[in-house]
Amino acid sequence: MAGNVDESGGYTCQECGETLANGGELDSHMESEHPDLAERPERSDPAHRDDFVCEECDRRFDTEANLDEHQAEAH
Repeated sequence: MAGNVDESGGYTCQECGETLANGGELDSHMESEHPDLAERPERSDPAHRDDFVCEECDRRFDTEANLDEHQAEAH
């Protein structure tokens, strides 16, 4: 993730300065606005994609940190 958490708890893109609400939104922003910088080896390897599953809703995540963030916000 290419960003820093600001004083309001939002995530600021280091490339363009846009502030997003959470790390997932920053990841999506990076993929859509800065695709050349968003490449992550673990996302291109199907063996490591979506390894973390929420037991509450079965949503899948590529990192444990993203799963933890989802669980804290959604459940």
